[in-house]
Amino acid sequence: MVGVVLEGRKVVNNIQRVASLYLTKTVFSIILAVLFIFIAAPYPFQPIQLSPISSLTVGIPSFFLALRPNVAPIKGRFLKNVLEPALASGVSVVIYAMIILIIGQQFGWTYNETSTITVWMTGMVCYVALYYVSQPFNWKIGLMIATSISLFLALFIFGGKIFALDNLFQWHLAVVYIPLMISAIPLFYGLKRLSRKILKVK
Repeated sequence: MVGVVLEGRKVVNNIQRVASLYLTKTVFSIILAVLFIFIAAPYPFQPIQLSPISSLTVGIPSFFLALRPNVAPIKGRFLKNVLEPALASGVSVVIYAMIILIIGQQFGWTYNETSTITVWMTGMVCYVALYYVSQPFNWKIGLMIATSISLFLALFIFGGKIFALDNLFQWHLAVVYIPLMISAIPLFYGLKRLSRKILKVK
């Protein structure tokens, strides 16, 4: 019976982690879809650009997280634990997408430049969320995240034509996305605290 209980804890805890990652894309996709019905601008992502985001920040990492031997006691607030990081990361993506859209319009960026930075920042937000849901952290998780980030960066270097991504290493783009990258962690945790209050998690 002890083994059954521990296996049940493992399943529930790992589903909780994985569900947060998958809901992130759902949250920002729904909000952006609604917003861009009323905004006279093209949608910030091209369809093919969502593939590396889905696979490298959600699909592959969730496979490894689902196998973790996590037998911590179940706290009984499954839905709220799932929604907190998902809302924080999803809303973060929306905020960055809108900031990048406004900056791009002000400085005359092309659509490809705007979508490139939006894809990059979406990845950064998703990796912050991935780090959060991967706790407790260990070297295996660190290696997985580092490898995933390296592959994500490689897409911008070697797969630009395939995924409609511009050169990321341009100064007029870097002066925008570097400050945004620095703000990704505090924004995520700030929105997470706000989500906790909204969901009334004690």
